[in-house]
Amino acid sequence: MTPELIEPGLWRIPLAMPVGPAFVNVYLLRAADGWILIDTGMGFPPVFAELAAALAHAGVEPAQLRQILLTHVHPDHSGNAPQLASLSGAPIRVHRADVDLLDWILRPGSAERTGETLLAAGADPGRVAEVVVAAARLFALFPPLPGALFLNHGDSFPTALGTLEVIHTPGHSPGHVCFYLPARGLLFSGDTVLLEIFPHIGYIEGHDCFGDFLLALDRLQALPGARVLPAHGQPFAGLDAWCLRTRTEALRRLERVRSLAAAGLNPAQIVDRIWQRDLRAIDYQLALTSVLAQLAYRDRAVTEQTAIHSRLP
Repeated sequence: MTPELIEPGLWRIPLAMPVGPAFVNVYLLRAADGWILIDTGMGFPPVFAELAAALAHAGVEPAQLRQILLTHVHPDHSGNAPQLASLSGAPIRVHRADVDLLDWILRPGSAERTGETLLAAGADPGRVAEVVVAAARLFALFPPLPGALFLNHGDSFPTALGTLEVIHTPGHSPGHVCFYLPARGLLFSGDTVLLEIFPHIGYIEGHDCFGDFLLALDRLQALPGARVLPAHGQPFAGLDAWCLRTRTEALRRLERVRSLAAAGLNPAQIVDRIWQRDLRAIDYQLALTSVLAQLAYRDRAVTEQTAIHSRLP
């Protein structure tokens, strides 16, 4: 796929994905003394070769990279970060909460612990065994990020197109961030804002992922007239309208899960009722963890939700 020059000093680079969406977008942004890369694609040699060719098409050598910024640690976003950091000397930056998530994923037994969560939710043991195998394969794609520096909400970086601001938008992952260029009204939205894909909001113990996602929508809706540069799909306008539609859809899904739980269904039974079709093991995991996230949100007091949201970094 050919890189797209969005405007002078800003490239969109679509990179192939072996599964899921057809491609993931990474973005190359000119800085004062080099370039910033936002996300890196899957860590497979053909994808790295595709990225290297795209950089060359833009006239950029890896040694010219000054920052490698990650929206989150999922492997289609972080996979090539270690190799690029080694070639360029540029630091990898990611939110601390996603470093903690990565540590959990890379710890031995993480796939089995995921299976235990699904068993406790009422899933069939044979189905869980399939999920554990699929999760282990997925988790093996997450690259370690030793020495990564932390991104924080409110951080900023100077670029040739104005100041690039960090906005913490948890939900899809605890440390997911978006990057905003207010001078251009451009939002690099990662997997939080996708035009034709509802973001997956899963269950992570100790986090209110669904509630955090609703807060992220509030933060993004406050941006005036932003044009969205997503991680998957084409750039699009209308962030405000997207936030309104997505909140409505999120609350509709929540209400359906609430009503099924009130009727006595356990989380696995809720998945069977909502997704009345065969699901691949990884899709079953995504479906069940999304239900668990909504039930976790349901079980928290409104006053506690308000206090947590007001303190979210």
